[in-house]
Amino acid sequence: MTLTEVALTQCWTTFPDRQRLPLPSQSGFFDVTKRDSNTMDVTTAGDNSIKVPRAAFVGALDYLIKEGHVEGNPCEVRNKYDNPGPLAQAAAVNGTQTIQYVLPILQAMGLVAVNSNKPNTTWLV
Repeated sequence: MTLTEVALTQCWTTFPDRQRLPLPSQSGFFDVTKRDSNTMDVTTAGDNSIKVPRAAFVGALDYLIKEGHVEGNPCEVRNKYDNPGPLAQAAAVNGTQTIQYVLPILQAMGLVAVNSNKPNTTWLV
């Protein structure tokens, strides 16, 4: 098991099944409605249900670690659908972007920080 997986497992098992979180841009919110060992189910403000696989969280954390994105070297989120940045691509699942859900959940777990000013940035804590 990698360091990423160990850290995520410790936080994953204690994460609440129900929690409302803001999007990284602070322009809206979503609700974590259910969690199992492999996915977190989220419901958007528009009542769309999305399953975010654990692999999306691992991809995001692995990217931040590999690129050395700490507080002094934040990563621009760039979650534009037509031109996603490398972090958004690392958290994408089958071409579907999940970074807008992954980062707030990782922040609530205490693994990353998010700066909501434009452009949005994030880093490991």
